Amino acid sequence: MESEIVIRYRIVGVGMMGREHMTNLSHLRSHGAVLTCVADPHPASQTLALQLSESLSVPSSPPLKESYVALEKAIRSLASFYSKAGPFAALSEEVKTSVLDDLNSAEAYL
Repeated sequence: MESEIVIRYRIVGVGMMGREHMTNLSHLRSHGAVLTCVADPHPASQTLALQLSESLSVPSSPPLKESYVALEKAIRSLASFYSKAGPFAALSEEVKTSVLDDLNSAEAYL
């Protein structure tokens, strides 16, 4: 039975465990799981993940790189903020707005 609900996933970090998540998500397609993006800063891991996505018939489109760049920018903004402010600091509105803008940019590429 096909699900009417769609849940889109992105996997950032597609080493061995990330690729295992890709395989598991491919088995959940009929339940509404859709893998929209795989990304990794390590070129070899990214290449292996894209090869796996092809073998699993998971669509991978050219905008993945642009989406990853925007995701990485958001992650780096958060990491920079928390490395300076500490792990329990409240996220400032400025940083929150910047991260949300980056995530929206990433979404636009998909």
